[in-house]
Amino acid sequence: MINFLRPPQPIKEIDNPDTVQKEYKYWRIRIFYTMFIGYVFYYFTRKSFTFAMPALMLDLGLDKAQLGILGSILYITYGISKFVSGVMSDQSNPRYFMAIGLIITGFTNIFFGLFFHRIIYLRAIRQQAFQKAHLFQKERRRR
Repeated sequence: MINFLRPPQPIKEIDNPDTVQKEYKYWRIRIFYTMFIGYVFYYFTRKSFTFAMPALMLDLGLDKAQLGILGSILYITYGISKFVSGVMSDQSNPRYFMAIGLIITGFTNIFFGLFFHRIIYLRAIRQQAFQKAHLFQKERRRR
């Protein structure tokens, strides 16, 4: 595994009970908020397909059955990725693993947004080319 993803070396146990209480309180809240915010971002990226479905139907001409298949594939791959990342995160440094996962998820969503925009753009160009070719043939037949 990549070196910076390896789990950190165990540190010496703290013997002073006051220090343990103080550190525990500080880290408990910090870790809770970090995990909560991270999960919120993962949840938003997982749910983005649901909000994009009406636009996909209009812009790409997909019907409900095709969107259902895409949604099924999305959630199946999501489940598989959660399993694989869970196994990997057990053997890595969780600080870096979660941050890298969020960054990769963000870039993936941006990539898909750009990719679908290109499909719509290319589809519009193709549509215009076919219309112009059809009009050209009609004009040619008139002569």
